[in-house]
Amino acid sequence: MRVLQKEFGLKGNIRGRGEKRDSRGRKNAWEKENGGGCMYHPGKVVEVIRPSEKEVVSSDASVQAVLDMWDENINTLDVSAKIAPSIKEGQVVLVDYRPDEKFEAPVPRHLVAKILEGKKAKKIWNAYAEMQERKKRRAAKPQPSPVQSYIQ
Repeated sequence: MRVLQKEFGLKGNIRGRGEKRDSRGRKNAWEKENGGGCMYHPGKVVEVIRPSEKEVVSSDASVQAVLDMWDENINTLDVSAKIAPSIKEGQVVLVDYRPDEKFEAPVPRHLVAKILEGKKAKKIWNAYAEMQERKKRRAAKPQPSPVQSYIQ
C-alpha cells in the first residue's frame, strides 16, 4: 500500500482502517493536515446513468455510475457534479470512501471523485487486481489441521 501512496501521491489511509483519533476523540495532527482518514477504492465504469437519457426517468439532475470494483463487488454510486459530464463507460475511477461528516457513525461517502486515464489507470487497477489475486490464493490454500501432540 505504501508503494501506491508514494507512487501516485495518494495521501491518507488507503487500507481502510478509518480515522485515527486521540483519547478524547479528536483527530490527530496528521488527520487534520490531510483532511481526515482518506480512503479511495478504484472501480471500472460499467454503465453511466444520466437523467437526460431516453431510457431514464429521473427525479433529479444527478448522475450515477455502475462500477465493477477492484474487490469484485458491483456498486451504483453518485458521480461528483464536477466530473459527471466527462465520465464514460470503461474508465477507471476512484471512489471516495471517507466518512461522511453528516452522520455520527462512520458512513462512507460513496462518491465517484476522480477519473483515471492512461498508464496511471492501468497501473492502479493492476496493482489492486494483483492484491485481490493474492488474497484469493491465500484463502484457497488448505489450512493444516492442528496435530494433537501425545507428548506433554
